[in-house]
Amino acid sequence: FEQKLHIEVKSTIHGLNSFAHISSGQWKRAEEYKSAYNFYFWLIETRELAIVTYDDMKPHVSLDQGKGKTLEFKVPFRAFADKFKKSNL
Repeated sequence: FEQKLHIEVKSTIHGLNSFAHISSGQWKRAEEYKSAYNFYFWLIETRELAIVTYDDMKPHVSLDQGKGKTLEFKVPFRAFADKFKKSNL
């Protein structure tokens, strides 16, 4: 069967120096759907889009350790600088 693509959109008007905030719920869904879940990072000012896959994001995820629980983590847009492409949208 065909699986639907799930997309989480993050955007900024402050360029590559911005951070995307990823909630634990968003990451939980990404772990559930893996290859069918993408993060779309938009640079509004330059109209550039980076399509970030589960595998691209995974190295940047905060880990729960001991009794600590990650409710949200942030990832710099710059971590995916090589993925940004101009968009006509």
